[in-house]
Amino acid sequence: MTIQWFPGHMAKSTRLIKETLTQVDAVLEIRDARIPFSSHNPLLYEVVKHKPMGLILNKADLADPAISQLWTSALAPIGKTLLLNTHHKTARTTITNFGREVIAHAVAQKKLRKRPIYNILILGVPNVGKSAIINTLKGHVVAKVENRPGVTRTPTWFTIAPDLRCLDSPGILWPKFEQNNVGMGLAITGAIKEHVTTIEHLIAYLIDYLREHYSDALRQRYALTDADLDTTDAMAIVSAIGKKRQMLLKEGEIDLDRATQLILKEFRAGLLGRVSLEKP
Repeated sequence: MTIQWFPGHMAKSTRLIKETLTQVDAVLEIRDARIPFSSHNPLLYEVVKHKPMGLILNKADLADPAISQLWTSALAPIGKTLLLNTHHKTARTTITNFGREVIAHAVAQKKLRKRPIYNILILGVPNVGKSAIINTLKGHVVAKVENRPGVTRTPTWFTIAPDLRCLDSPGILWPKFEQNNVGMGLAITGAIKEHVTTIEHLIAYLIDYLREHYSDALRQRYALTDADLDTTDAMAIVSAIGKKRQMLLKEGEIDLDRATQLILKEFRAGLLGRVSLEKP
């Protein structure tokens, strides 16, 4: 299945980023630690790849730590990688120091000249926590934070330290996703709106993945038995969850709509534990 998702403001934002690149010394790309491959925009990377690069795998507190370490090694050829939880009290210092490390590495490689102030572009696809990172850097809320894509629309400069200035950019996705797992991962984590596919298709994909890789998480969260999970019908598992949570319609039938929304909401909140949706 090919999922297409490229609102008009994203095309405009891509042009704006190209226009500001002459003012940028390095790039910090924010990815979702649960989907480091799918939350990367290869088209935008072609625009900025000539700049020194640092990768921040955000929401690391929601991702499987063992798999996150594999991603850190796999992404090393692209640039330095930071696993980040923006809710941690040291997040601001951690991000600022990481930006300095990326700059220092580029200076040591003679890709940048020594200067008193450097400009860093922060970019990423929608809903990877970019606005939360910016708010952390500023120390107060300056960027709107919402659990939905397409909130930030225009590039904005701000200063985070005497030696560092940052340029925030809107979240930009590639026009379409040929690989089913890419579109599913982005929709499940909220980077694209669920209506680009059916909620049943989305939840079926998530349940199948969890049953194969994190069956214990399903068992513990929803009190499922081996018999509940011993099926290839993902919606039968959704039905079992709805029954255990007593999500019933007036006729006594299980409310599958409520059950699917519950599973998606609880996955995004990390209530099923630390789950990664793809491996390197």
